[in-house]
Amino acid sequence: MKCCFCGPVKNCGKYLPKVLSNIEKLGQLFDDYSIFIYYDKSHDNSLHILKEFQNKNPNKLTIHINETFRSPFRTHRLAYGRNVCLKYIKQQNE
Repeated sequence: MKCCFCGPVKNCGKYLPKVLSNIEKLGQLFDDYSIFIYYDKSHDNSLHILKEFQNKNPNKLTIHINETFRSPFRTHRLAYGRNVCLKYIKQQNE
C-alpha cells in the first residue's frame, strides 16, 4: 500500500524537523510513501529545511513553491494550499 503525506507550509521552520521525522516514521508503516508540500513564501528557514530534507530524500519529497500572492487571509491561503495538495494526489493516482 502506498501513502502520500501532504500539507501547506508557511513560517513553520521550527516545527518542520520534528514533523518530517514523524512522517518518516509513519511512512515505514507503508510499502511506499511520498511527501508533497505546498510552500508559501515564508519569513523563516522553512524552505531551507525542506530543501535539505529533499536533498537527503530526493525520491520522497516534492515541493510546490507558490510564487503568487493569493490572499491576505490565512484561511484562504490554507484552503488554496490544501486544494493544490489534493489535486496533486488525484493526478498521481489516475
